[in-house]
Amino acid sequence: RVRACVCVCPAMLVSYSYYPQDLSSTICAACMQAKVYSCFSLLGFGNLDYLPSEDSVTLTLVEKYVKFKQGEIWVAIASNFEASGIRPTAPDRERLTSGIELSEHLATAVRDAQLSILGREAQEAAKKEEKFYEDMRNQRKLEIESKFYKKDRSQLTLAEIRQAKEKKEAMLRNSIRDFQVSPLDLPGED
Repeated sequence: RVRACVCVCPAMLVSYSYYPQDLSSTICAACMQAKVYSCFSLLGFGNLDYLPSEDSVTLTLVEKYVKFKQGEIWVAIASNFEASGIRPTAPDRERLTSGIELSEHLATAVRDAQLSILGREAQEAAKKEEKFYEDMRNQRKLEIESKFYKKDRSQLTLAEIRQAKEKKEAMLRNSIRDFQVSPLDLPGED
């Protein structure tokens, strides 16, 4: 089965191509990036907090896709002027340099945002690791305390063993003596 695809490339040229079912082999990367951007712009970029940090880092780049494409176009225009030997007028030159500078500042801002996301993840991982080791220290402390209160019976003297046995027997006798079974009132017997 064959489908038609309309692809708007960065140079603003519209091309029609026919492709088979295997999309990954024939669709250009720029078209796929534009489609990913359009899907996420419909979903909204701010309400995807549940994504893992790697995906959030990628999402910061996807969010600025259009501005990056504009920057690529400014760089392409400047290189076309330079390659053809055309010297733009002063206002055009200012606009070209400002567009390119804006694109570079945007790239720096996105990189800083990505580093911030990765830094938060590293801090969370460090907190989890610290909590894990603190729990291990607490567990070890409790084990040491329980060993202190729980004496080893092999180190007890015979007199201590006999005293412990007598205390246990007395406790059992007292608990059985205090336990009384009350006769049940059976129906029909008054």
